[in-house]
Amino acid sequence: MCVGGNPVMPSIIPGLTDVENVCDHGVDQTKFSVMLQPDSPGSSHVTISPEQLMMSCGVQDGDHLRIHKAVITGAHLPAGQAASAVGVVLSAGSTPLSTASRVTHIDSELNSADCVHCVAKSTPLTHPVAIEVGPCRRTINQVEHEAIARGVARVARWSSVTPEQAKVSSDVTTFEKGGQKRHLFPASTSASSSPVVRLFEHNIDNPSFMEGRYLRQNRTAVGSDNYLVNNPDFEAAQNTLEESLKPRSMFATEGLKIQTINLGGGGEVGPCHVDFTLHRTPLTTSDLTDGINSTALDTHMGMLTVGSAQQALGESATTLPTLVAVGGGPSVEAVFAPVLRNA
Repeated sequence: MCVGGNPVMPSIIPGLTDVENVCDHGVDQTKFSVMLQPDSPGSSHVTISPEQLMMSCGVQDGDHLRIHKAVITGAHLPAGQAASAVGVVLSAGSTPLSTASRVTHIDSELNSADCVHCVAKSTPLTHPVAIEVGPCRRTINQVEHEAIARGVARVARWSSVTPEQAKVSSDVTTFEKGGQKRHLFPASTSASSSPVVRLFEHNIDNPSFMEGRYLRQNRTAVGSDNYLVNNPDFEAAQNTLEESLKPRSMFATEGLKIQTINLGGGGEVGPCHVDFTLHRTPLTTSDLTDGINSTALDTHMGMLTVGSAQQALGESATTLPTLVAVGGGPSVEAVFAPVLRNA
C-alpha cells in the first residue's frame, strides 16, 4: 500500500477488514511504501491512521494490532542528490518509537548531531533497520489477555458505539425522590436502545455485575415495563463502558507517523521513498483463554473468527458467524452472545 501526503484508503484491493466477522486474519507481516517530500530545511511526515493499520494487519480492533517490530527495508533519495541526507523517524502519534537502534548523523559544518532511526541517501540502505516496539505508558501495566478480550467485546457487541456515545441515554428517565437521584430503565431492549441500557441487559444474569443488584430476580420493577437503577451504579456503568470502548495500545489512537528530517548538505531535497514492514503477533485462541481449555476451533490459514473468539472466552454464540465474501459478496448477519459481560 502506498501512502502519500493525504492518506486514503486503497481502492484496488479490498482491505482485510472488508471480510466481516473475522477478529484476526493471521497476518504476521504487512508491508508499506511511503513517498515523502522533505522541505529544505524542515521535515515532511505522513500518518497512517489506526483504521488503515487495522485494515492492513487484518484486525478489527486497535488492541489487536500487536505490532512488536518495524523493519525499514528501504530509504533513498533521487540519484542526483548524492550530497543530501534525510533522517527517517517512526513514531506512535507524536512519540518517536523508543529504541537503542538508531543512527547518529554528524554535520561537520554545523557541528550538530541528530539521532534518527535511519538515514536516507541517494544510495540504497546497506541492510534493513529493525526497530523493536515495546509497550507504551498506557499499556505497560495492562494485562494483555484482558486488553485482547475487551477488543473482542468491542468487535462483537459494541462496534457501532463510540466512547462519546456511552453516556447518551435518551431512553432513561431520571428523577429525584427523597433527595436521591434515580433512573428508570426500560425492561426490554432493542437495537436502538442506549448503550448503558444494553449493558445492564447483557448482564442480567451476571452476579459479578454491580454485585448482583440488577440480576433478573433482584431488579426493582416499576410496573411491567421499567426497573430502577441507583445513580451511583448508573454513573459507574457509563464511566466503565466509556473507558472499555477506548483501545489503549500504542497505535490504536494516533496511528503510525513516518517523518523525514532534512539533515542538510545538498540544498533542496526530495522526494524520499521509505519502505518498511510491520511485524505483529496474530491472535490465537490460547491468547484468549489464558490457560483455560477451549473447544473453539481455529479456522483455516490461522484466521480467527469472532465466533471462535467468543467460544474461547467461555461464551456460546446463538449462531456462529460465518465468513463473508470480499468485495460486494453476500452479507451474513451474525448473532453474538455476550462477551465480557462487565465491559
